[in-house]
Amino acid sequence: MEAAGNGLRGKMLEGLLERAGAAIGYMLPAVQLTGVILASLIMTAVLVGMIVRALKRFSERGGAGSWKLLLALRFLLGFREEKRSWFRRLVPVATQNFIAMTGTAIGVWALIVVLSVMSGFELDLKDKIIRNNPHITVERCAASADDFDGGQTCQPMADRIGRIPDVVMAESFVQGDALLASSSNMGPGTTIRGITPGGALEARWLRNSVSRGALEGLVRPETTISDRDLGFVFPDPATRQAAEPGEAAVQPPARDGIAPSQPSEGRKAEDAATVGVETAELNVPPIAAPDEIDVPPIAEPDDGVRVRDGIILGSELALGLGVTEGDEVTVVIPDGDVGPLGLQPSTSVFRVVGTIKSGLYEFDLKTAFVLADSGRRLFSGASREQMAIMVSDIQKLEGIAAEVQGVADGVPGSRVRTVTQTNRSLFSALMVERIAMFLVLGLVILVAAFNVFGSLLLVTMEKTRDIAVLRSMGVTASGIRSVYFTIGWVIGLTGTVSGLALGLLTCLYIKTAGIALPQEYYIERLPVSVSALDVALVALAALGAALIATIYPTSAVASMSPADGLRND
Repeated sequence: MEAAGNGLRGKMLEGLLERAGAAIGYMLPAVQLTGVILASLIMTAVLVGMIVRALKRFSERGGAGSWKLLLALRFLLGFREEKRSWFRRLVPVATQNFIAMTGTAIGVWALIVVLSVMSGFELDLKDKIIRNNPHITVERCAASADDFDGGQTCQPMADRIGRIPDVVMAESFVQGDALLASSSNMGPGTTIRGITPGGALEARWLRNSVSRGALEGLVRPETTISDRDLGFVFPDPATRQAAEPGEAAVQPPARDGIAPSQPSEGRKAEDAATVGVETAELNVPPIAAPDEIDVPPIAEPDDGVRVRDGIILGSELALGLGVTEGDEVTVVIPDGDVGPLGLQPSTSVFRVVGTIKSGLYEFDLKTAFVLADSGRRLFSGASREQMAIMVSDIQKLEGIAAEVQGVADGVPGSRVRTVTQTNRSLFSALMVERIAMFLVLGLVILVAAFNVFGSLLLVTMEKTRDIAVLRSMGVTASGIRSVYFTIGWVIGLTGTVSGLALGLLTCLYIKTAGIALPQEYYIERLPVSVSALDVALVALAALGAALIATIYPTSAVASMSPADGLRND
């Protein structure tokens, strides 16, 4: 009872530690990302303050070449307070103007970081899809006279396509859909690819993604058969101990339910005589070896051990089927055989020689690899023979596909498809998601634009007398409008520059330091990819929103007459 209780407590402790480790795995990235966000917000405010102080010194030294810019900086930064706090000493600008600048900077920072991370996810996903699929696929490249002719007849087309510029590889492979079943589960909707051993497709698709020894096992599946299945039974060392005097010798355990046969006394004497004669002829004394291992011979054919064709399963597919290296799976082809009643399913048994982990969950869940010859026997049809074409520049994919189509037109029934056409819905969804995220986060910049609008209204209320004096001195309405337009432009530009600098620094930190992600995301670290187009669009959107926010305040202040401004003074 005590031992059982200790075992139960040990299992509970192990489960608790496992759950704690999983929780920590989720919390650490969140804590790290939260720290990055808080640090970026603080640095944004600090950077805005530094730019404001630089503008303050610039205006005091008279560096502005235009009176409109000089007057705009004086309106924005030239206020006075009798008792200035430490914040006023550090940031010589009114609170509402500082909030408007900081709000614009935060909006720009958030847009750049989020769009860069989403771009990183998109590029990572596209790279995995392009790496694990042909850039251009020619379906039914085999020009066989009979649909059930399984011979490879794609080589003439491959030679012609290989001479097209920017084509780096053209190789045939077999592909078809099947149902996989193990002793414990089934994996419907599995795509089976048959590749040539030692070919370019093997190097591209499998060499850096499969488990150790899988490629060798695919060519030589007999190497994956366990010693027990081959008939080698190594008894426990305790069974090989010399029997004590007066005790019966311990026999090795029975194999397959059949007890080992015991030699008779006459057979023992005969064997001893034979050994004595042989050792006498060789003039070598007999050697007693009581501790030698008695290894039975390899299992007979009727034991059921056969060398099956090898198959490499996706890691998630193998996990779902509950199989490991050396186990057998049954492949069911719905339209494999033709019988008296028409098409009938055919079955074949394969031995699992390894697994592949590509980084794509759907690919690892629904993909398996066999040898090309095994694939032809499995599907028994030239219609499953396809050609994979890889190009050097993915941007020229459509033009190269048009040239490939011209070559493939000579084979009846052939069809050319690109990887973008095959995954068009996924790529379109990623693009729509980026646009939607840009619009949603653009609301942050819109809020910052309202801050600019309110800031300019407050400046108008504070500087009413100054504006009236300027109008009475001969400044036109367009000049006053230009001054206020310059104020909004300075606020927007300060926030935009600060947000761009902090956003690019945040992306650089994420890319160099890295933020680890849980295993469920199928990505080790948070990806980030900065696009110059995205940065330019964000900067233009921020500046445009700030300038649009100045339209009403500038129009209102320009229509003010000198009498209205001096009426209460």
